[in-house]
Amino acid sequence: YAIAWRSELYQNFAIWSTAAFDAAIPESDREATDDPDSDGIENLLEFALGGNPGVNNRSILPVRAIVEDGGSSYLELSFTRPKGLSEITYTVQTTTEVATWPADSSGVNPNPVIVDNGNGTETLTYRRTQAVDANARAFIRLRVNTP
Repeated sequence: YAIAWRSELYQNFAIWSTAAFDAAIPESDREATDDPDSDGIENLLEFALGGNPGVNNRSILPVRAIVEDGGSSYLELSFTRPKGLSEITYTVQTTTEVATWPADSSGVNPNPVIVDNGNGTETLTYRRTQAVDANARAFIRLRVNTP
């Protein structure tokens, strides 16, 4: 079932949404900003991360980590997405003030590590360019939009 959603048949949200929702999900819960399974993940993000809008499953959410490299600590964000989606923009953002986020990916390495998972998905790992020291705060997030 989930594999079919990740196929080339469902490359954009409009096509995916015609197949992703069963009769148990009312029409009023099928918009991009709805969350019919009440897992805190809106339908557009379910689509962008290969989730099922009818199953409460937070394991599809991005994972943050602090990694050591060359004696410094860096904040990283990893997420898995279906390959071949169109009309979706993935933007990894970072800031030191959680109330203020940039509109772009400034401060994030633009070349993620990409792993092909062999099942129609890929996992991308982005790293903040500035090291995190023991006294500083830093935040990183994934923003998903349609053009």
